[in-house]
Amino acid sequence: MAQQPTQPRIGVSARLLGNPVRFDGGHKRSPFVHSVLGRFAELVPVCPEVESGVPVPRESLRLVDRGDGVALLGNRSRADRFEQLRAWARARVEDLARLDLDGFILKKDSPSCGLERVRVYRAEGEGPPARIGTGLFAALLRRLSRQRYFEPYPRALGAETGA
Repeated sequence: MAQQPTQPRIGVSARLLGNPVRFDGGHKRSPFVHSVLGRFAELVPVCPEVESGVPVPRESLRLVDRGDGVALLGNRSRADRFEQLRAWARARVEDLARLDLDGFILKKDSPSCGLERVRVYRAEGEGPPARIGTGLFAALLRRLSRQRYFEPYPRALGAETGA
């Protein structure tokens, strides 16, 4: 008897599944990811900020170039969450590896999950941010994970919609 194929398992930014994990308590639910892709794949939610202990609601976070490296700072308080997120991310990447995921869909532009072109601000606050960064969790996930497939949302849908 032939074995039934198993559903792919995909890590997904929790906000895309409708989880209220954004800084303002909102989400960015994607009907396609949640309702369509969810019928054909097991979706594993991941939210670096909330899972690392940053509360909801919270101030927004941003990547800031300090000259000697990048910090993850609160927009108003300037509190640095880099080490908190990095310590959590190392353990979480190991946990995700044990789940044998087939890939990830991560929210674009996020200072934690953005795969490319994430805004990086200057430490002095002078001038516009440069779109040269990678989210802290996304960078560590790519470096430490055995997974080969990473896709930013909404490009995962075959379109750049600005969502």
